[in-house]
Parts: sequence; structure tokens; C-alpha cells
Amino acid sequence: MAEVSENTGSPRKVSPFRLMCGILSGPVQGWKNVKRSGPELQDVLSRLFYPMTALASFSRFADLFYDANAVLSRIIVDCIVTFIAFFFSFFAIPVVAKWVLPVDSTAWADKPFGKQFVAYALSTLALFATLYTLLPMLEPVMVFLPLWTIYTICRGVRFLRVPEERETRVSIALSVMITGFPLLTGWLFYKILPS
Repeated sequence: MAEVSENTGSPRKVSPFRLMCGILSGPVQGWKNVKRSGPELQDVLSRLFYPMTALASFSRFADLFYDANAVLSRIIVDCIVTFIAFFFSFFAIPVVAKWVLPVDSTAWADKPFGKQFVAYALSTLALFATLYTLLPMLEPVMVFLPLWTIYTICRGVRFLRVPEERETRVSIALSVMITGFPLLTGWLFYKILPS
């Protein structure tokens, strides 16, 4: 679905953010669009994943508005930990997937689409983390948003071309890793960094 620019006649790539919105609004069609016309991995990282991770990180400054007892040094630590948690998770998930999944279910971990899959899923999680931080008054609703990330993962696993009998196992493993790694990494860094 690469569009052609009317002025130059050259193909114009679909925005990774727009593709992510498509995944959130209709996971099956969204993943099809990513598979068919998605940008290259570096494009997804530079135009979607890194900006969404930075946005989730900088959204921590909202605590200055919502919490009268907020301390700037603590917020800066929160920003750093949030960024590192998402950044590290992107690189760790394909590696750990090769250890925990059967060999016939891990070919995606070395392919560009497999890494894009992880980047898009983590970007949705970063978006939800940003909303959760910016709108604390909606916490009872926002706390369930990661379930939508899990739903998009489960609907998209078939596009990773894993054996059909392994799809459920891969869905569960990816759901746990993509939603759990940022939390686990954040927890570890809070233990390491001074509070």
C-alpha cells in the first residue's frame, strides 16, 4: 500500500505510526498492512519505536503537575528507567524467545518483520504507558489497556509464520515477554539506581 507522491512520482512510505493505529483499530488487517507495505526496520525504529519510548519517558514529568510532593531528581530517574526498560526489551525479547521457544518457532526472531512485530507491540505499550501517566484520573480504565496489546499480539502471531500447532504457545510467550520485560527491566533498574 505504498502511496505514490503526485509531485515526484516516487513511492511514499506509509507512516509507522499510522500502521500502529491500524493495528490497534483492527489487528488482523493492521498486521496485514504492516506485512504488505510496512517500512523497513530502521524506519520503524526511528519513526515510531524510539519516539514512542521517548514520549513514554518524558511523560513522567507530568508527575510535577499531579503530585505536590514530586521531586525532580526522582522524576529524572523515572524517565531514564522508563526509556531503558522499553529500549532493552526490544533487544532482549528476540534473544530470549530463541531460548524459551521450540526451534521451529523462532525463525521470526532473526527476520526484519519479526523485529518489527516486537517494535510495534512495544510501541503500543509505550503509548498506553504515556496515557496512563498523563491521565492518572482514568487509572481504573487505563490499567487494562495492556490487554489490548496482548490481543494485537495474539491476532498477529500467525503473520510470523510459526507452525500452526505452535501459535498458541508463541502467542503466550510473546504476550508475557512484551508486557513483562519492560516491567521486569524497570524493577531491576530501580534496584540498581539510587532513589
